[in-house]
Amino acid sequence: SNLTTPPNDGFIRDILVANDSVWIATNNAGILQLDLSGNLIEQIDRSKGMPSNQTFSLAKDSKENVWVGTLDAGLAIIDKDSKKITTIKISDPTTLLINIVITPKDTVFIGTPSGLVRLNKNREVTVYRKDPEDPASIAGNFISNLFIDSKQRLWVGTRDGLSLLDADLDVENFIPKFQQIKSDHFNLNIFIDAILEGENNDIWIALKTNLIQYNFEKKELKKFDTSDGIPKSGYWVGSHQMSKDGTM
Repeated sequence: SNLTTPPNDGFIRDILVANDSVWIATNNAGILQLDLSGNLIEQIDRSKGMPSNQTFSLAKDSKENVWVGTLDAGLAIIDKDSKKITTIKISDPTTLLINIVITPKDTVFIGTPSGLVRLNKNREVTVYRKDPEDPASIAGNFISNLFIDSKQRLWVGTRDGLSLLDADLDVENFIPKFQQIKSDHFNLNIFIDAILEGENNDIWIALKTNLIQYNFEKKELKKFDTSDGIPKSGYWVGSHQMSKDGTM
């Protein structure tokens, strides 16, 4: 079905399927909830309790509650059953919440332009930033992409490269030790646009004009460029999806 978004809004930031609905994060009209045929069920904006109409990122937890990252007002959590909205302020200089990932045990990680945010089960907030004196800190503070793979490892794409957290993401006394993914043959210390997991648990990394296939077990990286059919125009940050048949 065709859907006409509310007036003055033509920008869709994120799409999520949860609770037999399609949830759409919009630039200035809050959240749109659609049925699976594309019919509008409800527009959830500031008049309904959203902290902001400028919504940016979406995720769902184990109870199918919908988590919304906003551009300027922190987090909103829409309860699956009651539709009650709970807000959480992120104590961070930049409140833009670029992306959200949630573990099966409901630990939440959020990417922002000024660090990686973690919310534990009690919704206590911790922010992790790059420390030039600590090689086990994150690669950069501007978090462009987050991805939890099938082995529950957290991949963190930044403006300055790719970090991996291969640890228990839900442990109570969480002290992250990040690995920096590097190559001797090409520069990976650049903006990471997207991260997906392919066959054989390989990780695929989209850069501006390249795709990287990374085999974690063998520590092997393979680069694909325009000679392999990669478009010269490059990739848009966060624009990626895996279909049921494994097509990326």
